Amino acid sequence: MAKTLIVAGFGPGISTSVARNFGSQGYSVALLSRTAAKLEAGVKDLEAQGIKAAAYPTDLTDAKAVAASIAKASAELGPVGALFWNPYGQPVSSLEGEPEIFTANFLATVTGLVAAVQAAEADLEQTGGAVLVTGGGLSLENDGSTGVAVS
Repeated sequence: MAKTLIVAGFGPGISTSVARNFGSQGYSVALLSRTAAKLEAGVKDLEAQGIKAAAYPTDLTDAKAVAASIAKASAELGPVGALFWNPYGQPVSSLEGEPEIFTANFLATVTGLVAAVQAAEADLEQTGGAVLVTGGGLSLENDGSTGVAVS
């Protein structure tokens, strides 16, 4: 059975490496991010390596958009066999941050993740799949890690 990897929060770092790795193992790859140009470049890179890939422009802070993109990817590429959740929030100090930044970070890192798992749950059960969650921004923003921890 063909399986699809959902990469939510696609960018040039760890998510590209994860997409290539799963793609090399026969997964189709669905890339989700707000930035269409980033998605298009990612699809071209994966296709050049013989990996079936598609772009789904998605705001990960919008739970309905997340669920819709995952449903569309599953219908177009095959059932979800793995969900890789890798959004990057805005660094913010726990004492100095604007409440709106905390809200946006929470929507991307928690609410969006819950929506994604709910949308992929039936596929993940069918395929024996997995959910992988990372926060690659911590490697870049050590001083802002408290804001990520709070969100």
